Amino acid sequence: MIAEVHTFSSNAAAQTFTATPSREGRSPVITITKNKSKELKTNVPFSDVTVGNPEIADVIPISDRQLNVVGKLAGQTNILLYNENKGLIGAIDVIVKPNAVKPDLNTNALGAPRLQVSEVDGKVLVHGGDVDAPTASRVMQAVPGAINAMRIKPNQQVMVQVRFVEVNRGAVRGLGIRWQGIVNNRAAGVVGNYTERSQLFSNGLQGGSPTRPGGPVVPDGAIGSAVRNALGLVTSASPTATILAQLVNTGTASLDVVVSAMEAQGVLRRLAEPNLVALSGEEAMFLAGGEFPVPVVQPGGAGGVPVITVQWKEYGVRLRFVPTVLSTGIISMRIEPEVSDLDYANSVEVSGFVIPSIVSRRTRTTVELREGQAFAISGLIQTKDRRALDQVPWLGSVPVLGALFRSTEFQKEETELVVLITPNLVRPVPPGNKDPRLKTPFDSVLSGNDLDTVIGGKLEIPKTQPTYIEPSGAEQSVMGGMAPGAPVVEPPPPSAPSGQSGSFFDSIGAIFQGGHNP
Repeated sequence: MIAEVHTFSSNAAAQTFTATPSREGRSPVITITKNKSKELKTNVPFSDVTVGNPEIADVIPISDRQLNVVGKLAGQTNILLYNENKGLIGAIDVIVKPNAVKPDLNTNALGAPRLQVSEVDGKVLVHGGDVDAPTASRVMQAVPGAINAMRIKPNQQVMVQVRFVEVNRGAVRGLGIRWQGIVNNRAAGVVGNYTERSQLFSNGLQGGSPTRPGGPVVPDGAIGSAVRNALGLVTSASPTATILAQLVNTGTASLDVVVSAMEAQGVLRRLAEPNLVALSGEEAMFLAGGEFPVPVVQPGGAGGVPVITVQWKEYGVRLRFVPTVLSTGIISMRIEPEVSDLDYANSVEVSGFVIPSIVSRRTRTTVELREGQAFAISGLIQTKDRRALDQVPWLGSVPVLGALFRSTEFQKEETELVVLITPNLVRPVPPGNKDPRLKTPFDSVLSGNDLDTVIGGKLEIPKTQPTYIEPSGAEQSVMGGMAPGAPVVEPPPPSAPSGQSGSFFDSIGAIFQGGHNP
């Protein structure tokens, strides 16, 4: 009698089938998940059960008509049922599948809805997908120790267009009164270093010597002319100084007063525009600056004498970034711009070497944006203030009148750094692609030689592809292929008789010989 088997499981409806091989030699198949069981019931009693591979599945008889099949290891085996007479009454093929690992793992939240997580031979397997590298990294962090069988998309290349703009706002102001003159053939000056007699403001640019008023106060020549012109500008712009000088000048003493009032503002923009290309997930770096040596004392020299070595430190405009292309098309960028300068005001001296310090401005951030979108990093401001006060002792501290005996100077320097960044996805240009955007000026023209420049008046000449003429008259390129659009070249006409050539150089020769052929 052939057994009729009924299967029961917790997550599937009951199934009934005849446990006998088909005409093709195939037995009915039941599928069990690893570490799960399935109940089988027969309509006839059985007395013995055997399993082909007990390591894959195990059978636990419950009664002579009921048994449980337990999956132990992923694989395939079979079960044979025998009656009391040791006659075969049924055969069943068993397939044990690996169980799902972490059924609560939300692959959609990880950005990989097509991923599958299962177990093979006691190990976690992550497979499927077509995911990018960052998504694969997140999945492996969620399932530590798993076997990575995910299909990773090819890395994309990201071109980052960076613009560094540094704005220097400087302001310099000065206001004060300087006295200088000559009294009894003695030069003197206060609040300043100009000690020559000038009488600039009372007698114009023709001051006087101690014995001969009206003599020149500056040397003759080009330098003296430049000084007189510069002082003349100050004189014409200082009517107050003229009045003060005329009040104090006497026959034996000449005293000049220089009222200095100066205000200057400047804006300096230094622009750097590097274009960098990096693979998704890889770091790229840009540096526009230099390196300066730093001596380092190393112990352990010959005889215990320390050895001085040199290390090089970088400074300037630096940029580090790591672009990552996500599966949604968004570009995630970890960026670190930095601007550093040498500061000799805070330098140190080691073994006779003056080592400057470095003033740095840097920031580090991570942003996400789509291709072609731009963002700016600003606010990296550096401010320097300098104030100076020159005055005559005691007199410069007198209220109100002390302003006549002192000079003040104020200098402020403010620097702000702005970084503008735009990422784009790029692909290599296929060979032979004549994209006009990839051309350089020397792709179409070449620099002319002396003959082209002097005789022909051409600084540049058109660039032609080197070719040669075959006997058939066809024009061939140096690579062996037909030149694009090359016509069949006719044999050249016979040369013109001597003196009848119409070429430019023959005309030039005829002119030098005293004639010109039309």
